[in-house]
Amino acid sequence: MSQIHQKHLGPRTSIVLDALWYPGDSALFLLGVSSRPREGEVQIWDTDRLQCESRITTGEVSAMSMSMCSNRHELVAIGSAVFGNSIGLLDLNAGVVTQKMEGQNGRVSSLAFSPEDEHLLAAGGDDGSVQLWDVRKAGRAACVHTFDSSKREDTAVIGDVVTGYGSKRRSWKRKRNPQRQPSAHGDGAVSKLLFAPGGRYLLSVGVHAMYTWDILSGLCVSYSTFPAKNRHSALNAAVSLDQDLIYVSAGLDVGIFELFESLPTRYFERQHFASIALLESNPITEEIYSADSEGEIIGWTSDLEGR
Repeated sequence: MSQIHQKHLGPRTSIVLDALWYPGDSALFLLGVSSRPREGEVQIWDTDRLQCESRITTGEVSAMSMSMCSNRHELVAIGSAVFGNSIGLLDLNAGVVTQKMEGQNGRVSSLAFSPEDEHLLAAGGDDGSVQLWDVRKAGRAACVHTFDSSKREDTAVIGDVVTGYGSKRRSWKRKRNPQRQPSAHGDGAVSKLLFAPGGRYLLSVGVHAMYTWDILSGLCVSYSTFPAKNRHSALNAAVSLDQDLIYVSAGLDVGIFELFESLPTRYFERQHFASIALLESNPITEEIYSADSEGEIIGWTSDLEGR
């Protein structure tokens, strides 16, 4: 196992806030690095040599995402303190942020591109909001829908966005309340966004619960949570790309959910000695990796058998 030393990230105060693989090329990966409040950059690294090939100043990076299916653009969606409540689109070819999309209610805490539509981006905020964006548009016009868990008959139009299921314009009845901001997670920040295989369903992970959204209707189709003893533990999640399975961690425990189910079908207690801070899936090997707050990393097969 290789390690990137602190001195190669930048100043001694530099910390990594987000990381992602370059789409279709495991020889490169990106790091969102911050050196001090509101200051930071996106770094492009060579996997084999563990050498930083490029640094692009963006300000402190709170979240990043790249489209895994794009053949037309190399845009990195970025949440940054410099942008306030906006989402920046960083063009890797030009090395600059080419546009900003405005309208996020709070600081951007999570981003995810659709696996089927290179222009459809989901964003979550630290105020509990979850929104869909069309990256071909700029400003407030780019926001095509805001999800709201409190209403089952809501109102908006997911405009002419290609979702992998056609570009038909869809709308439904809205009951407006000008005094209330729509919210997907009323109990805190959205820590992670994941698209289920096929791209139709979006999972948003909050502090204590996980919601599944149908992006065609805009409705919440399921609400999932952990057993009561873990209600005060922050959740993390990863998705199996060849099955409709969601792996969720809370505290020291890991559970497997089937899509649309409210409780785990399998549950594994005390998998780590410290609280699990990160859960990720490998799309090639279908393995799951969990990392805890003390630096231990465990690899699991798709049925959560430890390795």
